[in-house]
Amino acid sequence: MKVLFRMFVAMASLSVLGACSVGSPGAVSPVECTYDSLGPIVVTYLPAIESDSVRNWGLVRPDGTMFVSDRFESSPSAVVNGFFSLREADGISVWRSLPTPAPVEGLRGLIATGIMSDGLMPVVRKGKRIELIDGDGTVRMELTSIDGREIVRSAPYFVDGVLAVYTQDGFWGGITRNGEMALEPVYDSMPLFSENIAAVCRTVEEQVDSLTIRKRKQYYLVNTSGKVIFTFPRDVLPKGTVRDGRIVIETAGGHLAMLGVSGRISDLPPKVKSVGEFNRDYVVWSDRSSQVGLLDGSLYELVGPRFRSITLADSNRLLVKGGDGRYAVTDSVGQAKVKLSGFDRVSYLGSMGHGIVSPFRLVGEGYAGAVMLNLRGHRLGIGPFRLLSTSLSLLDDDCVHSDYFNSQAAAHALVAPLTSEGWGCASIGMVIGQLAGKLDESNAGEPRVCFARDSLYGCTVEAVAFSDRRMALDSIAGDSLRVFYPDSAARVKSLRVDGLVPPRKFSDIVRHAAPELVERGYRAEKLRDEYAVYASASAIVILVPDSELRGVCLYVMDRSLYESEGPRIIAEAERTCRRMSGSDKKSVL
Repeated sequence: MKVLFRMFVAMASLSVLGACSVGSPGAVSPVECTYDSLGPIVVTYLPAIESDSVRNWGLVRPDGTMFVSDRFESSPSAVVNGFFSLREADGISVWRSLPTPAPVEGLRGLIATGIMSDGLMPVVRKGKRIELIDGDGTVRMELTSIDGREIVRSAPYFVDGVLAVYTQDGFWGGITRNGEMALEPVYDSMPLFSENIAAVCRTVEEQVDSLTIRKRKQYYLVNTSGKVIFTFPRDVLPKGTVRDGRIVIETAGGHLAMLGVSGRISDLPPKVKSVGEFNRDYVVWSDRSSQVGLLDGSLYELVGPRFRSITLADSNRLLVKGGDGRYAVTDSVGQAKVKLSGFDRVSYLGSMGHGIVSPFRLVGEGYAGAVMLNLRGHRLGIGPFRLLSTSLSLLDDDCVHSDYFNSQAAAHALVAPLTSEGWGCASIGMVIGQLAGKLDESNAGEPRVCFARDSLYGCTVEAVAFSDRRMALDSIAGDSLRVFYPDSAARVKSLRVDGLVPPRKFSDIVRHAAPELVERGYRAEKLRDEYAVYASASAIVILVPDSELRGVCLYVMDRSLYESEGPRIIAEAERTCRRMSGSDKKSVL
């Protein structure tokens, strides 16, 4: 899932050409401005290499002059709220920019870093959970598990006081900077807050008839306290985020409208097929042919669909790209005020991501470099820059990922439900149909049933019971209705519990599972690198890695079945380990 946490402008060799007049560089203040008045998340410097004669990266000010020159071998991230990240030989480090760039003590060798906001930045050390650090590098919080569900990734920064977090079982929620749960992790989509409101969705079930349950997506607007403030009607989808009290919605027929947070709906003209940026005064839209125009705040047409792109800039100014590929700064009715000729691309940097602003304005790209411009088209600073980056972080997919895994807790999640005769609510010899919920036609021909599925402490567990015959019988009632009922002769002959864990953790799981198995009355019979066998008075447990060494399979059966099926399971585990070992010449376990 791609989210609007980073705007990246790929800068190749560009040049300054055409009708841009050259302005003198702005005066350098002895005290660098932090631009606090612009908003809570502000970009203050961008990474740049200023000329062909300079080898390393530096940091450029909004006026186009260099704050730091020829300093970093690799491109740092942009400086946001006074901090940036840098990729070095031993990993990623966090730096502060003022009074001169310097690394923050204790924050080297990281595997992931986010963006500083609300005085906190998410970072990850190898093998650790996500931590939130302050500007001094002090760990203020560790993102621990939520009811056994590990937080495996987060958004790179807080928005409206909430950091979006994602749990191992595939759900999004949000926490406050004090570690309190703002949104429970129950949503399928990341909560992107704007004006303290986010559009989210979750999967809900609805009863179609006595035998059929259908799943569908339900959308909501929630506030930063997690309260649902609006439930979208069926087949109505939110598009994007809330801006100036409105959000774009799409109906089942594909028609677009504006929904106010107060509940008022305003239809968009039928020819509007998509909506880009908008605020209280303007709406950028495109038609079926992807030509772009402009509506006013009341949704009346100001500019017809005649541009390739329109970007909302400052002071009722628009950055437009015409049908001929040329750029201009225009007024609100599309009349050119400044023509920006000679550029392959011009970008507006006043808004650089979801909730992130900057005092930078225009960057023009040509064959020899990148040039910084103001909205009057005047060139700023020293340029052209050989390279200029607007990457806000060093993240690959706009999320902070953790590689933390607690083998002991995962082993507990796998083994704790084990009993002397089975696993969880299942035991060898019980009627298998009793493990199913409502029986239907899908059960009739099956000799197996999945009776448990959960995700705890980094281990996703699925438990399946097997029989030697189909688990359900059916008959025709007087009203010709087919009725399904458990076959009492179909009994559980074996159980298999699959634990999906990070690759090559089998030995760790078995080591931590051993004492718990002993506590439950099991004794070790065979222990090998490729498998482990434990026995109780009435059941046998076999632990083997799965076919790709990405998890653990736990089998439960009686002694007689083990004598016939155990050798096959063990031989398959040995073949898997030999095959995987031969593919990379490393220890597979």
